[in-house]
Amino acid sequence: MYNPFRLSQAVNLAIHALVFMAREPGRYLSAKWLGKELGVSEAHLSKVLNKLASQGVLKSVRGSRGGFTLAMNANSLSMLDIVESIDGPMVKDVPCLLDTAVCKSKRCMLTRLQERLIDIVRQELESVTLEDFVKDVDMISEDMEQDIAEKARELKDKTGE
Repeated sequence: MYNPFRLSQAVNLAIHALVFMAREPGRYLSAKWLGKELGVSEAHLSKVLNKLASQGVLKSVRGSRGGFTLAMNANSLSMLDIVESIDGPMVKDVPCLLDTAVCKSKRCMLTRLQERLIDIVRQELESVTLEDFVKDVDMISEDMEQDIAEKARELKDKTGE
């Protein structure tokens, strides 16, 4: 199934790592520890974290007690800030969706639709902060824990154990 709004792997890694950091403000988390927690390559994650640090999203400290921490409050960092820190600015000037010159005019007939969709995505990403995202993740986690506990009770009732 095609998902036109799929985030890049690097943005995905960045958001996952930033959720950990937002839960531990001021604490420096190592790429090694984060990589282990996320089940991803430390080397690849380090590149992503260093890019965030170079963009001013993170602060970093070298050494055995070093790592990365948020350079700002989670409530002032939007999802758009994160996406654009990793993948660069979202631009409206996009080529034809078909990658061929099908339209007879200079401007593809789908350009206006693409521009409107990019505006909507930009606005939504800009309206959601890292803090909002962490709250949503925590709420989903709580719901999942409650579902698991309920299923365990149901299973216990069925088996009589």
